Amino acid sequence: MGKIINETGCADLTIHRIFRVGAPFQELISAVKDEGADLMVMGQKGHSNLAGVLLGSNAEKVFRRCPIPLLSIRRGSKKI
Repeated sequence: MGKIINETGCADLTIHRIFRVGAPFQELISAVKDEGADLMVMGQKGHSNLAGVLLGSNAEKVFRRCPIPLLSIRRGSKKI
């Protein structure tokens, strides 16, 4: 993460790295609220399985419930 932050020229931003255990989408939303975050950035790893179809992906659940702007980056995205 540090390398990516430095490469983007955003080294002066305050960035918190948080590790939690639990249901991913619930812990992400909880962390956003607890930290008073302004923006959430998350990677998106596509899963194409029956559980994902029936229950929905974590990314989709976060998008639907996130109280702040959320930036999702897909693997292999082109640099701007």
